Amino acid sequence: MDQNEQLRWEVEEMAADLNRPEQAQASADHQAFVHHLLDALPGNYGDILEWKYIEGLSVEEIAEQLSTTSLAIQSKLARARRDFKEHFHNTAFDPHAEEGGAQ
Repeated sequence: MDQNEQLRWEVEEMAADLNRPEQAQASADHQAFVHHLLDALPGNYGDILEWKYIEGLSVEEIAEQLSTTSLAIQSKLARARRDFKEHFHNTAFDPHAEEGGAQ
């Protein structure tokens, strides 16, 4: 099996896993946890990360949306990633917790 076939097989296996009910619930729990962390970030850092990594907007599109420069957004993205990482490491993930999955 060559590298492309191996990669295709692994992606297909991951997709099949997502169709299992327990995997779908785990994925929903993780999404809720991520959104909880994004909401906890200061200012518009959560919005900027969501636009960039969830909605797939470019730095230029985000800058236009916020009426600022691309350089300003690059700086905010760096700070937002740092803060998200810090929040992630300081927040316990509990998939059974109500309201956002974090305690």
